[in-house]
Amino acid sequence: MELELYVRDGCSRCKRVREILESMGIEASVVDMDTPEVTNRARALGIRSVPVLHKVGTKEMKVGDISREELLKFLG
Repeated sequence: MELELYVRDGCSRCKRVREILESMGIEASVVDMDTPEVTNRARALGIRSVPVLHKVGTKEMKVGDISREELLKFLG
């Protein structure tokens, strides 16, 4: 399963989610929302705030702070 993590520079919640993913050995492509082409793609997916963890190829997303437990449930 391919994951994308949508973030913005200086976002403390984004940093926490990234740290949780790393501590659990889960890889996700980090997508910086501060670029226009990414912002347009994110809007097309319905993303309005960060952090967002997105399962690529699906409409499944987890928005905001994600605990380890929530992450495990999201990943199934």
